[in-house]
Amino acid sequence: MRRACEESFRGIARRWGVTILALEFGPDHVHLFLGNCRNYSVAQLARCFKGASSRVLRNEHWGRIRRIALGLLVLE
Repeated sequence: MRRACEESFRGIARRWGVTILALEFGPDHVHLFLGNCRNYSVAQLARCFKGASSRVLRNEHWGRIRRIALGLLVLE
């Protein structure tokens, strides 16, 4: 799931013309540090990365996400 998330973020960054300087995963969150993004506000970038990555993950991993949401699976 992390790999899918990272691939999604890298694709989004390419489309928006921004550079991912650092990408770190926590147990239930992601730290994303971007560069070359002066043309966009923090809110625009957050909305774009959260929305697009959420769509990709739900489309590709819905069964797993559903189990996690129901508390039936813990990611390591």
